[in-house]
Amino acid sequence: FLCFFFCFFFFYSFFFFFFKQKTAYEIYQCDWSSDVCSSDLSLTEDINQKLKIYQDATRVYPNDWRGPNNVGYCLMMQNKLNDAKIQFSKATGVDANSAIAKNNMGVVTRLMGDKNAAEELYKAAAGAGPEVAYNLGIINIMNGDYSAAVANLSADKTFNSALAKTL
Repeated sequence: FLCFFFCFFFFYSFFFFFFKQKTAYEIYQCDWSSDVCSSDLSLTEDINQKLKIYQDATRVYPNDWRGPNNVGYCLMMQNKLNDAKIQFSKATGVDANSAIAKNNMGVVTRLMGDKNAAEELYKAAAGAGPEVAYNLGIINIMNGDYSAAVANLSADKTFNSALAKTL
């Protein structure tokens, strides 16, 4: 019985390790049109490693907006806002209808101090997910429109939501 248990455990571990996880090379070589490959980088928490993978993917798949969008996200997380804005511009240049890239461009634009342009980008990004409403809620707080902020932040239980309700 112990031998059977050991063999089963070994086989299961072998199968799980080799068939469920991706190496950086597999992510790099995979079909970039797959949503899994464009977003599943849980292999590493290192933002520099993620940035390198996304840059390589952008080089291999220059006609996919997700590459420059993800590069822009990594640069934004490193507080390299000008470089991130360039990447988000590239993403919207590849696909002018990418609401996600427009939303991300709005975040960088707001962080750079232009809340009016950010608000327009958020409005153009409608339908990109709940993040757009959240970002509009932040703009509403900045503009003093607290009732609109409460409406936009109603799905979230965050500091900004509480702030809007309090004000």
